[in-house]
Amino acid sequence: MADAGLRQWIEAGEYDHLALRIIPLVVLYAFAGFRFERAAQPWMARPLYLGAAVLLVVACDLLALNGRLFHTLGI
Repeated sequence: MADAGLRQWIEAGEYDHLALRIIPLVVLYAFAGFRFERAAQPWMARPLYLGAAVLLVVACDLLALNGRLFHTLGI
């Protein structure tokens, strides 16, 4: 994300761009957790689920900072 303009987003206060780049990580962590859970390795799935949940909350909070959460969700 540093190459995609992370510094400019933070300096300009465009946190919605950062949040939209975090959301694919949420999906990736949740999918990896699901795969580990299906492989009978819950000790690895739990931290991935927790990481996905924390990143989802962070992404929603970053979207809400600019007031763009409802716009992005289409509400």
